[in-house]
Amino acid sequence: VGIQAPEVGLIPLSRVEGVPEQWQRLKGNAYYIKRFDRGEKGKRIHIEDFNQVYGQFPEAKYKNYSYTNMAADIWRLMDELQLAEFIRRLIFNAAIGNNDMHLKNWSLIYRDGRTPQLAPAYDFVSTVRYIADHRLALSIAREKATSQLDSTLLERFARKAQIPSQLVLQTAQETAARITTLWPKLQKEFPIDRETRRQLTEHMKS
Repeated sequence: VGIQAPEVGLIPLSRVEGVPEQWQRLKGNAYYIKRFDRGEKGKRIHIEDFNQVYGQFPEAKYKNYSYTNMAADIWRLMDELQLAEFIRRLIFNAAIGNNDMHLKNWSLIYRDGRTPQLAPAYDFVSTVRYIADHRLALSIAREKATSQLDSTLLERFARKAQIPSQLVLQTAQETAARITTLWPKLQKEFPIDRETRRQLTEHMKS
């Protein structure tokens, strides 16, 4: 759907070095994500998650700040492309039922050591399959219910964050259209069971 993501994939567990002994007997594939905080010759690239940005301890990752705060700060510190990327990810996670997108699941990356950008997307997991909760981890204009995520709420969100409402609405609508077009075509290609596909489809309808 146009989200900036790192290289990810599945590899046989037997190919992974250093697996703890208690897991070596497991069969099947392991999920991997290629590190994006390393440059040439392993040079470290600075990253900080939004919980760190806001000067909070890890246990406060669900507290004190919202997606509205994040959007306002991204607009203030970065540019239209980064704000659109944030909105795209927000809509995507609402659509897949990821209700655990707390502050530590959003990060900034400083590739040149000075300029902040959104780090590639990570930890995008559909939680509705395991937890019967259709509320977001943080609020959008004081609302957490994904069923309330419509144009009216997004306009209120844009006003509160003091960000361009046209950019928010256009990006949200384009992302929602892509998701609803692609999901029926791609869902059978994913290594998920029938019940998961059914629950995701029902959630997206809301």
